[in-house]
Amino acid sequence: MARIRNGLLLVLLVGVLVGGGILFSLYRSLKVPSTHRAVGKIITIPAGTGSRGVIEILFENGVITNRYAALLYLTINPGSRSLQAGDYEFESPISPIQALDKIRKGQIATRK
Repeated sequence: MARIRNGLLLVLLVGVLVGGGILFSLYRSLKVPSTHRAVGKIITIPAGTGSRGVIEILFENGVITNRYAALLYLTINPGSRSLQAGDYEFESPISPIQALDKIRKGQIATRK
């Protein structure tokens, strides 16, 4: 009986460690600013584009590197889902959360 209990505790411990590692990786991919190739480029978010579409546009332009973490972030934080259409320019480095926050606030590009 003790052997089964010890085996279950080991499986639980490994599960917690793996889950913690995954959560830490997701956290870092959302919070840590990274450089991207879209510096100086205007990225257009068309009117009517949903959250997935916005994430895809940012991913295709290299502003974010992990689209699944960004989608998870928007799913967990419903207040962050009200993303606004417009033309945006993203400084580099920038984190995915900073980029999404810029779109949520409607901080469109202003070029002279």
